[in-house]
Amino acid sequence: LEEPGQRVDSAFEKLVLECLVSAGYSVETQVAVGAFRIDLVVGEDTGRRLAIECDGAHWHTPEQLQRDLERQAVLERQGWLFARIRGSVFYRDPASAMLPVFARLRELGIEPRASFAQNDAAVGTIESMERIKRSAAAIREEWRTLERQSA
Repeated sequence: LEEPGQRVDSAFEKLVLECLVSAGYSVETQVAVGAFRIDLVVGEDTGRRLAIECDGAHWHTPEQLQRDLERQAVLERQGWLFARIRGSVFYRDPASAMLPVFARLRELGIEPRASFAQNDAAVGTIESMERIKRSAAAIREEWRTLERQSA
């Protein structure tokens, strides 16, 4: 996560990035494609890749989500494949939210880096998920505190 090119636009993207990296995947962040940017791209040297969009409440108002879906349609016509992760789902249960992404990666034949032993990747993913759950709980508590203060 400390490597150049690992810039993210939100804490949510960072958590998703950590899940993917912990599982052994090669991930690029904020990938420019023409005039567009893709949040995260998981891929291999073989050219197989999956674009992952992190739909958080702050950045994805209903109007913005519509523009994002239109952008996605343009990129899909260029051959990009997408997976979307809703922040509201991720913060409730990160492991469940990531299951469709990992399933899509397997479906596309995109494998974790060969240097990762299966057990190491599984342990790293579990540890990462626990870290994400703790972060999500802290964020929820912060929101509750802010709500109480504004009431």
